[in-house]
Amino acid sequence: MASNDYISAAQHAYCNRFCCSAFFRYQEAELSLPAKLHTDSLPVFDQERFTADRVYAAGYDAIRDCLRLASRLLLSGGAARYICTMAEGDLFQIHEDNSKTRTTLRDIHRLRADGKKLSLFRYPRSRHLENSDYTKARARQILHNLSLMISFHFDNSLPEGVDGMTQALPGPLTAEQARVFPQGSAIRIRIAGFLYEKLNSLKFQQEKCREYTQRDIHKILQQRFALAKILIHEIGHALNIAVQGSIRSIGEPFDGHCELSEGGFALENAIFNGILGVNSCVSRENYANTCDRAFTESVTTTSTIPLILVEWPSGTCQHDYQQHGLLLNSRRQLPNYDRTRRVPVMFLQNLFSRAYWDHLVDPESLGPLTVPTAGTWYTDCKSTPCELDSLKQGEFPKDAVWDIVMDEVAAGGRPMTKFAHSEHWRGHHAPLRASIDSDVSASELKEAIEVDQPVALISWAEKVEQPVAVVKKVVSGKPVVVTPPTAVDLCAEQSWVGPQPLWLKAAESAVQRRAQVRRK
Repeated sequence: MASNDYISAAQHAYCNRFCCSAFFRYQEAELSLPAKLHTDSLPVFDQERFTADRVYAAGYDAIRDCLRLASRLLLSGGAARYICTMAEGDLFQIHEDNSKTRTTLRDIHRLRADGKKLSLFRYPRSRHLENSDYTKARARQILHNLSLMISFHFDNSLPEGVDGMTQALPGPLTAEQARVFPQGSAIRIRIAGFLYEKLNSLKFQQEKCREYTQRDIHKILQQRFALAKILIHEIGHALNIAVQGSIRSIGEPFDGHCELSEGGFALENAIFNGILGVNSCVSRENYANTCDRAFTESVTTTSTIPLILVEWPSGTCQHDYQQHGLLLNSRRQLPNYDRTRRVPVMFLQNLFSRAYWDHLVDPESLGPLTVPTAGTWYTDCKSTPCELDSLKQGEFPKDAVWDIVMDEVAAGGRPMTKFAHSEHWRGHHAPLRASIDSDVSASELKEAIEVDQPVALISWAEKVEQPVAVVKKVVSGKPVVVTPPTAVDLCAEQSWVGPQPLWLKAAESAVQRRAQVRRK
């Protein structure tokens, strides 16, 4: 944890500068129209499972690409692990003294009928963690079984602000349904009709020969992803209803040690390691007029709403659900703010690309996809950008100062060097957003500069044009900037592509200079 002096310095340096931050001013790469995913949709998304109000009839083709993407995401490693855990994982009841006992759904229903309040936890079985092929095959079968329980319906009768809703249907199960989910209920997933209207309109527009602006492409990507994400979220709830019956009677299980229990967000988190989506509250249009600093850039020329990744479990989500009386189980009360990361919209384009799934996704992984990020900020319980000085000192996020400094110096995935002090200086690369296992000794660190204020790191990094990392020097308590030579090798080893953060650009320049010297 940073000292109070450095917290104060960081607050002074960053307060009310949201529209000047790397998070806000990130320049999106040029996008192209998304390709069609040449993959079959899962049976759960077959056309006969979709019904609609009359106004939405004859439009399944408009959502076909969304269904293909949702199918891909549901069969990713993290989703497969989660689906198997919720359907077949070990079930525990947690008691008031935090002890846990293994239990069954039959016992849970009996205790619930007696009026007892229960907390349920699901943990993956060892066989679901040891073999990715087996786990993904089981997840596919579970989703196939789920298709017997689910129907989808587009309508405009959902409550305001609600894009999707999952409901347990009354009545007995059919023999086929009872065979696959004997203790569950049939399910209807309702989707807001305006999502269909937007997609159908975009499909019509794409059939015309015309030039597409970046705004057009951005909108197409976001609308397609929005429906795929909502379908995934609601299937997270549907899975729990199919397994255990109405989730309102006994609640949804916690996924392992997670502090919040919300099946839709839990499934999203298993896929993306956070909640991926758009947030209009951090757009230029909604913030420029309230920023304390002069903001001369024209709002009308800026890009559309940013794509963001919000950490899960989410304190803002917990606060919002509690305010509105929505179903959410909690193990503890979380702070009313979240760490929010900017995500390049190029990532959405990649998700619709076969090359991404064939070459950039590890087929052996049972963890979430690697989502590139480009800057960090904090949002409060109203989903607006936080001012750091508005957070009470006791609530200040652990290591928030260093996270913010790092993101200002070098947005996106890169290593952060940490030091531990004993008889000798020792350093190592700790994975921040990429999988890096490389040690760096003190002798390899060059041009270290000790600074009094974190904001000075930014200007220094821009001047030296070198690959940089930020460390907290334990002896003096002051932050240090270093240029590890191994950064160049790490770039080559990881074959990093996509957004080009400052240190990665500098590393590429260093490689070119080294090559020129060798030729001479």
